[in-house]
Amino acid sequence: MLTTDVDSPEVIECVRQTIIDLKTRMLVSLDDPAQWQDEFGQAIANFGDLLAKGRIQKATFERLCKEKLNKRE
Repeated sequence: MLTTDVDSPEVIECVRQTIIDLKTRMLVSLDDPAQWQDEFGQAIANFGDLLAKGRIQKATFERLCKEKLNKRE
């Protein structure tokens, strides 16, 4: 059987931390969207790349987004 890193703890933690970081930056920078717009775009591109390469399942990604975006930190 082939080994795979789909939904590996490292990938999940990377996605989770990126979501938390983006949420924090967005809330801090609401008065200056240009400040985080480029970083947000890059993160979305990275998420798309992970999904396209099959390194994280769509359902896992959606769960992480819901979990981290709805959580009050």
